Amino acid sequence: MQPSFEELKQQYSQAVTSQILSHNLRVVEVARGLAQKYGVETGQAELAALLHDVAWEVPSEKLLAMAEAEGLEVNLVERHAPILLHGPVGAVLLRRDYGVTDEAVLQAVRYHTTGRSGAGLLELITFLADKIEPAVELAGVEEVRFLVGSSLEKAAMKEANCLIVDQLSRGYMLHPHLIEMRNWLIDKLSA
Repeated sequence: MQPSFEELKQQYSQAVTSQILSHNLRVVEVARGLAQKYGVETGQAELAALLHDVAWEVPSEKLLAMAEAEGLEVNLVERHAPILLHGPVGAVLLRRDYGVTDEAVLQAVRYHTTGRSGAGLLELITFLADKIEPAVELAGVEEVRFLVGSSLEKAAMKEANCLIVDQLSRGYMLHPHLIEMRNWLIDKLSA
């Protein structure tokens, strides 16, 4: 049986820095509101939001080693920027070390950074809540915050565009999941 939200919060709060915990608690608040608005089970949204950065503070070399040891596929972009593995590795840690068994929560954690084609509502909520929590002040965030009030898909599309522009301006590689999610959203929104 999966531990309760409060049990997981207690365990998690001892494993991460106060900065990460504070961010995640703000993400929980945003995710709760989005879940209520879009008819997603609130407990799942709160859990994914609380635990999404469980592997954020794992050093890059260790993220790579853990991903390979767990048999996770590591692409070229993730080899250049191992922090992108904190979602997939985090999902493994949550199942193995925290007893999380809810597959929807694990998927939301896995793809909260890059998104993915075919993302469900819980995944979109976790992806967006992480990027629009009140302390985030990145380019385009105000428009994403506005759009999330009427459409998760439109908000995710805007966020994907912002991420791509930012990564291109820095000369970074683009994660294939982000590109695939954007293409999927274009198709979905044009239908």
